[in-house]
Amino acid sequence: MALVPCQVLRVAILLSYCSILCNYKAIEMPSHQTYGGSWKFLTFIDLVIQAVFFGICVLTDLSSLLTRGSGNQEQERQLKKLISLRDWMLAVLAFPVGVFVVAVFWIIYAYDREMIYPKLLDNFIPGWLNHGMHTTVLPFILIEMRTSHHAYPSRSSGLAAICTFSVGYILWNKEYQRRTRFEGEVHDFGCRYMDFEVCLRCIEHCFINFSETEERSGLRRRFVKFPCIGFRHEPVNINELITRECTI
Repeated sequence: MALVPCQVLRVAILLSYCSILCNYKAIEMPSHQTYGGSWKFLTFIDLVIQAVFFGICVLTDLSSLLTRGSGNQEQERQLKKLISLRDWMLAVLAFPVGVFVVAVFWIIYAYDREMIYPKLLDNFIPGWLNHGMHTTVLPFILIEMRTSHHAYPSRSSGLAAICTFSVGYILWNKEYQRRTRFEGEVHDFGCRYMDFEVCLRCIEHCFINFSETEERSGLRRRFVKFPCIGFRHEPVNINELITRECTI
């Protein structure tokens, strides 16, 4: 039995994201008043993705508790769809975007913070909020991965979804540039930001092949299960899913 039930951890993480989002939106910054508001920042989009994901996790836990022992086939089908949505969102959005934001932010911050987080922002954003947006995302998602079972989508559907998200963000960035007619270093950063994500996709692809090789050789248990897009979806009996989700 876990020291802290995973259901409690999910609720705590969801509340922390709600607190971070509320505190961030309460800050009066000039950039929040321009076209696009906070939605032009990938960090804010990532926070919304994480909050929605953990909201789905909490909803899944509640549905599992209500469905357990009811014997209602319709409720079980709805629960299965909810679990599939949760696992799909983890593999396609929550994990890759979360890791990408944390990794790229701190790499660029260490190289030249003025490129991504100028010192001027210290007057608006406190240190704890900065870490809440750019640091805690990674341990939170790793906790979710290690405390719960997840079935991941196929490689083709995962790649299609993450590419759709990437293209959508690039188009939104281009629209923001067109509306504001802003030129300069920050103006072009959005597209270079997504170039890093292409690199991240390549790293994940290498990890996928390595993991599958280790699985075939019987050594898979030594490594952590990351929700990379190459893991095949394995059908699981609904009763096993309900038991696994409701176990505290």
